[in-house]
Formats: sequence, C-alpha cells, structure tokens
Amino acid sequence: MNELDKMKSGQAYHLTAPEVLYDQEAGIRWTDEYAEGNNLDRPAQLLRLKLHLGALGDYASVEPGFSCQHGPNIQIGQHFFAQKNLTIIDSAAVTIGDYVQLGPGCLITSIQLPRSKKERRERLARALPVTIGSDVALGARVTVLPGVTIGDNVIVEAGAVVASDLPANCVAAGIPARKIADLDPQN
Repeated sequence: MNELDKMKSGQAYHLTAPEVLYDQEAGIRWTDEYAEGNNLDRPAQLLRLKLHLGALGDYASVEPGFSCQHGPNIQIGQHFFAQKNLTIIDSAAVTIGDYVQLGPGCLITSIQLPRSKKERRERLARALPVTIGSDVALGARVTVLPGVTIGDNVIVEAGAVVASDLPANCVAAGIPARKIADLDPQN
C-alpha cells in the first residue's frame, strides 16, 4: 500500500511522499487556474469547480478566494453558499449537505497532525473525514477540524473552532465550540 492509499484509508501516511505531493500538485494547479479566472463570470467559475470537485450541487455560489488541497474528495450539496476565502484541506472526504452557508475565511481541514514527536519528525499525519449536514451556517473564520460531524440545522458562531461533533438543531460557539442553545427543527 503506497502513502496515498494510506492517506485515503485513514492510516498514518507520510505528508511528503512523492505520490501524495503529486496528487496535491494537481489540486494546486487547478485551484491556481480557478483563482486566475474571471470572478465576474460566475457560471464559468462554477463549471471549473464542478469539473474538479467530487460533487457540487445546483445553485451554488462560491465567492473569490476558494482553495482546496485535492478537490475530488469534496462533495457539496444543493444551494451551497460560501463567502470569500474558503479553504478546504481535503486529504480525506469532506461532505457538505444542502443549503449550507459559510462565512468569510472558513477553514475545513481533514488532516490530523500526530501527537508524538517521533511521528512529527517522520512527517506523518492521518486524514479523517469531515461531514457537515444540511441547513448549516458557519460564521466568519470558523474552523472545522478532522473527524468532525456537524448535524443538520446547526449554526456555528463566528471564530469558533469545531473540534468535536455537534448534534443537530443547535447553536454552537467558542474555542472549542460547544452547544449554547437549541434550535427548533421545524423552523
């Protein structure tokens, strides 16, 4: 099993292995092309995203500054809206539901850095999937960490760091983000 296969299966892998870097270079190339595109031609920009992401639902709106590490590992549902400077580190699957809104400067990362000095010196990491449900709103500069699942109908207040799962129908805030209120699932 090569390092890219290990990355995709959630095992410890070498961040700088040639096959991992090659896969990332493809992502860098197309996100650079996307960044150089005409942001006033939204249909062309969305087509670029649809060609390189695993899925991008209809009625999406992605403002300038989008970047990701690979692309095919990202699945985005219908009616997605992302404000400026969204970054998705998608070494593992990143799945985003329908009617999701992201504020400016959000970061979604699937790379978990090692806890041991030995593994850090060997440049090892793990890629853990991230799942964001439908009808979710992340405020400005929210960070979602590896392995996290955010349920449906959740609001995460600006600046929060989501380090563990959030249940459906709630408002969360803080570092680390914690549930601070319930939301009516019917409203």
